[in-house]
Amino acid sequence: YEVEGFPSHRLHPEGKLAACFLAESEKFYVFFQDPSNRLLCLDSEWSSSTLPAVPRANSPLCATILDDRVHIFYIADGDHCIHYLLEEDGAWVDNVLATCVLDETLIRFTVGKSDEGILEAYVLTAGKVVLQIVGTADGERRELGKIDESGTFIPGTDAECCLIIPIVVIC
Repeated sequence: YEVEGFPSHRLHPEGKLAACFLAESEKFYVFFQDPSNRLLCLDSEWSSSTLPAVPRANSPLCATILDDRVHIFYIADGDHCIHYLLEEDGAWVDNVLATCVLDETLIRFTVGKSDEGILEAYVLTAGKVVLQIVGTADGERRELGKIDESGTFIPGTDAECCLIIPIVVIC
């Protein structure tokens, strides 16, 4: 299937793709690495731009909309930490989610915000370990559990097993 006007691009052979749609402006963004590990963005007009980021080769990518803004998350080559780019006044600006080093091979990750508004990443490693990276100054890293051979999540502690049971106290 060919889309008229779609530009030709070479992708990194082990690279990942990420995409998101900004409903308010009806624009979409597609992010990928090229063979030289540069991070590129295709926008709704099929225009491509090289982003000011140096992702690790084969870095998972996560594109999401937070606070009505496009975020693209990746693992940086230099420090092996989760970084993200935000578009500000027409330019992409690099930020660090947390200073936790992720040297292991990663399969994928997703990022969202906690109830307190703090960025949190949930990471799946090649060893099938599920990590939580909290985007605070100290960059807390927690091992939440593992994925077994059948694909079932096995929690690392009882905290991940607990049920939330609302209790009403009447005095």
